[in-house]
Amino acid sequence: ALAATLAVIFAATGIYIIDRALISSTDKLVAGAMRFAAGDREREIDVQVPPELASVADAFNVMTKQIVRQERALATAARTDSLTGLHNRREFDRVLADQIETAKDTKQSFALLMLDLDFFKRFNDEYGHPAGDSALVQIAEVIAASARESDHVFRYGGEEFAMILPAMRHDRAVAAAERLRKSVENTPVILPNGDRRTITVSIGLMLYGADTSQSQVVGMADRALYEAKTGGRNAVKVAT
Repeated sequence: ALAATLAVIFAATGIYIIDRALISSTDKLVAGAMRFAAGDREREIDVQVPPELASVADAFNVMTKQIVRQERALATAARTDSLTGLHNRREFDRVLADQIETAKDTKQSFALLMLDLDFFKRFNDEYGHPAGDSALVQIAEVIAASARESDHVFRYGGEEFAMILPAMRHDRAVAAAERLRKSVENTPVILPNGDRRTITVSIGLMLYGADTSQSQVVGMADRALYEAKTGGRNAVKVAT
């Protein structure tokens, strides 16, 4: 009788322990799924028993890591120009808006450079679009190499690029634009056949220092760029 009673007690205790373990593991799985749905992608689900639920948790963790990698890749692709690897126009709009707000808060000016490659249509017509794409990549590298760690470089569209230079005074901004112009002019573009050609760039510079809207900032830099293009090209013009 005693043995039977102990067996029943042990069986009941074992069932209770297993039941609690199953409930606890299931709760962890549900909580992990809820965190994932809420946007928490970092914490893994830790389930050890039973083995079946542990396998489900492991599979869920692997799936989460894959989704995180894909999300990051998509986020990077959404703000990156596929040809040059620079930030794209969408990212330019976002960064410029942030920079304007920062300038308002800190009372520090920043510079916006709009750059356009001179006679690039003629270059494409003469050497072909593959050579033109290669030239864009090479010039993008020159522009990026001239940037400070705090600067932002973008492919604005076509053969046009842009740079945002935070915390920049007028004289330093003009000097930076001139250095960039000379760097592009002094770095030959290598054609697919090995020949070298010189491409120059016109630059419009706008120094933000007042309560100006985003469209006005871009418009003023564009007008300065237009003056550089119509004034002979391979030049820097400052918006007034």
